[in-house]
Amino acid sequence: MFYVFFGGIAVFATPVAAAAAWMPWVRLRATGYARFAAAALLLCVAQLELGVGRGIIRLQSVGPNDYAPLPLSILAAIKGQPSDAKLAYACLPFEEVSFGSPSLLALDAHTGRRVVPMCFEADVFSTLIGAQPSTQVPNTGFTWAPQRTLYPDAAAAPSSAAVAAFLMANGIDYIYADAAHPDSLVADAVPIALSGDFQLLRLP
Repeated sequence: MFYVFFGGIAVFATPVAAAAAWMPWVRLRATGYARFAAAALLLCVAQLELGVGRGIIRLQSVGPNDYAPLPLSILAAIKGQPSDAKLAYACLPFEEVSFGSPSLLALDAHTGRRVVPMCFEADVFSTLIGAQPSTQVPNTGFTWAPQRTLYPDAAAAPSSAAVAAFLMANGIDYIYADAAHPDSLVADAVPIALSGDFQLLRLP
């Protein structure tokens, strides 16, 4: 829905802004102020171009992450787990836009196994309107995330026992790890599949 919202702005608001710039130019030309009309039109076009460019850059900053492709053996190992299996992974504060749609959602789509991000999720939406990134401000939706009990702020480092207890209480028996998401959740998790930097681990 995030992309639907900003896609709507790009599709509808941009033409409206362009029309708003065009109409004063037409009226000024009709009244004999051709040079002033041209200058005003150029100013509006420059403002639109600057706004569109900055908007695209900001949208890209919360777009898909450039993750390495998963080995087929790891995908097969995940698919081989029970159909109701859930996987946790250690994430970074600015990596997640919403705990309900984790950035590793493609892993869920390919395996049918739910993935759960485990980290403090910092606010990324305000950066789209010019705010400076801050790990002190949580994402709005993260207020209701169960993970908030373990990660109240970006500096939180819950113990392995606390994380294991949380995972078991929420029916999460597996951990996914790779180079970008190292296994820092449960110290004694047991590896059951390994391929390079990619691992699938099971809680003891």
